[in-house]
Amino acid sequence: MVASTAVPTETATPTPISTQTVTPTAIPTEETHFQLTATLPDPIQRLWLAPDGRPWAVTANALYAYRDGEWQVEQQGSAIILGQDSEGRAWVMLDTALAVYTAGEWQRYGPAWDAAALTNPEDGVTGLAVDRQGRVWVAHGRNGLHRFDPAAQQWQTLRAADLGYPPPPDEDIEFAAYDPHLFFTGAALGSFGNVWVSACPLLVWEDGPISHELRDGNGVRWFDGDSWGGPDITANRCVWGVSADGLGRVWIAGPKNDLWSGEDDFIRYVPEGGWERPSIPHDEALYGDRPHFVSRVWLDGDVAWLFVEYRGGASFPAPAVYVGQDGRWQTVADELGGTIAFGGNGEAWVWVTDIAMVGDKTLFGLQHFQNGMWTAVPTPPDFFDFDMLLLVDGNGRLWITGSDNVSIWHYDP
Repeated sequence: MVASTAVPTETATPTPISTQTVTPTAIPTEETHFQLTATLPDPIQRLWLAPDGRPWAVTANALYAYRDGEWQVEQQGSAIILGQDSEGRAWVMLDTALAVYTAGEWQRYGPAWDAAALTNPEDGVTGLAVDRQGRVWVAHGRNGLHRFDPAAQQWQTLRAADLGYPPPPDEDIEFAAYDPHLFFTGAALGSFGNVWVSACPLLVWEDGPISHELRDGNGVRWFDGDSWGGPDITANRCVWGVSADGLGRVWIAGPKNDLWSGEDDFIRYVPEGGWERPSIPHDEALYGDRPHFVSRVWLDGDVAWLFVEYRGGASFPAPAVYVGQDGRWQTVADELGGTIAFGGNGEAWVWVTDIAMVGDKTLFGLQHFQNGMWTAVPTPPDFFDFDMLLLVDGNGRLWITGSDNVSIWHYDP
């Protein structure tokens, strides 16, 4: 893929934290191998793996990177990590610029989008793609699909009609009363350079326990550089996410991407032959006749992790998890509720917050999945809380936020 040349400005030099630097200190127990690496001045909103394998931490006022044994300020101010493109570059929205990070350097690619113009700034970014012309595409929930043109140095927000999505029925007051009528759930770059986008119709509630609901319909669209195509076989589906793996296959997730129900079987797009239905093991004893669909896909090269939800009556159990490569699939867990971080080569770490079942075995606390086996990791009492963050870096080390939400630890077996 040939992308346009980024417009360089002065390279940002990482600055060590001057007031909150912490000397790594091991927790004083023989049973654990955790080290405190820093206590940041603000609550940690996100941990993220940079293209060079270093962990990043995002707060409301800075983006930090772990370098030379300490956390350092990488960028001052707010930072929204948009994602990593197919060339391994990280894209970040700073206060005043769209920035790209590669080979240890930052470059300004263009102006920041108009944050004041976002219809729903609380919605997170759901997908990123950079096409052959260097245009940056960002799926952004109810805010629409943003596209940045480097030649014009301008942002454009695309809505339903721009992608060929039909308008909601006139008689459907709840849909028609809201513009743009869609929640954009994902964006990805396919093997032919097509930009794939997923979205669901949005039903907005004026009151009640939830403010909006995603409904069936619309499927995925793809842009070949000139025009939009689709939805093809994905018509009438609410697609919760779209992503492309290292082989150029496009994976979708959503309530109609069902693994074993006949005509609505799980589908993905392959460059050689179009839409296909891969064979995934079916545990009849576990699922029975209940709906079971792929609610999330996480990709690492050509390794795919599938999160499968199954529902019956009023129950909503934690999802089952499968991992597959080269057509071989393995059951990771029959139910897995918790915070998960992925390493390479089919490795994962999970902090169990709800329930985790593997056969008749129940998992608790911090768990490590490697070589097809689960291993419990001892942790000190009250060390973590319900919504802690996990990350696995390029060296395979696990990074964890503490219960105070400002400390960062790593686990070194």
